[in-house]
Amino acid sequence: MKKTNKQRQSSKSLIVLIVLTAILMISSSYAWFTSNQTVTVDPIQVQVNATNGLQISYNAFDWSAKVTAAQLKTAVDNGYDGAKNFLPAVMLPASSPKRVLTSDTGRLEIYKGDVETDEDTGEYYLTTALLSDETQMRQTDPSNPDATEGYYIVFDIFLKLDLPSKVYLKSTSNVVYAGDRSRGLENAARVAFVNLGNVNSESPSDAQSLATSSNAAVNIWEPNYDVHTATGAQNGISVYGHAGLGLTGQERLAYRAVSKAFSDVNIKETDETHDTANNFTNVTVDLATPKTNTTNLAFPVLNNYDDPADGSTELVMKSGITKLRVYMWIEGQDVDCENNASGTSINYTFDITKLSS
Repeated sequence: MKKTNKQRQSSKSLIVLIVLTAILMISSSYAWFTSNQTVTVDPIQVQVNATNGLQISYNAFDWSAKVTAAQLKTAVDNGYDGAKNFLPAVMLPASSPKRVLTSDTGRLEIYKGDVETDEDTGEYYLTTALLSDETQMRQTDPSNPDATEGYYIVFDIFLKLDLPSKVYLKSTSNVVYAGDRSRGLENAARVAFVNLGNVNSESPSDAQSLATSSNAAVNIWEPNYDVHTATGAQNGISVYGHAGLGLTGQERLAYRAVSKAFSDVNIKETDETHDTANNFTNVTVDLATPKTNTTNLAFPVLNNYDDPADGSTELVMKSGITKLRVYMWIEGQDVDCENNASGTSINYTFDITKLSS
């Protein structure tokens, strides 16, 4: 097989705002951003606001109503030696099977993908590799500390409640384009929330050391599930077999994320009917929001405590300090992750609230 073009491809609320400026170089329609496409993320803005008993910190001891990107980037220098925070300037598509690595507790299992083209058949073949802290990031310009490249954004935040309370992903949470026009990149976005645990103490070291190896501690949020661009829909039909896929008002599409490292698998052969099926896995999405959302969604991974004091069986978020790790990436196995999504900017915003509506 001859291959060319090898690629890498509010009140009672807490608001996290991520602004990503995504610049992609060329266009043509196939999965996983072929032809050296990248997502340029510059600048990144993170702002967290908390009121009415819900407090936020980037290091588990400096508590306030706000956390900034600058604080997240410098957490290691400000009392949080174990911080895993990385906010890259350039992102490449990735894929996660929604699992926590048992060998590195608390770190989400995420794979990169490289695409090659068969000159004879025109088919596209995917090769994947598990990402580590070392392979996920690199410095592209030693003289510029902000010149970084990676496959996902990751940061830890600490939430503190005085009393147990149910929390929600607020309806204002979304991922939207921020450029002149949408090219569908926001429709391939994913966010994972990993609950690393809770301590009922004021000890920063106790909170910072929290970790988990439980897959049940992971929630995946998929925004904009009901819309696709014309080229994204065509990608869904021709590559993933979603016959009749439309542009608006669509049901959420099931997708199969990369679940292991492998070489040279046809990107059309991901479902259970092929002998390469064990390279991929179905992903359960816990929080799915349409492009226009008016509903606050209960946050399963945070509402994991049955408070004996309230006389109810309803699960709530524990009082004390909860450590939450947040991942953001462009899902390579999403139908809207294709080259025509280039040349746009996207904003990630999520709002965690104590209000049900």
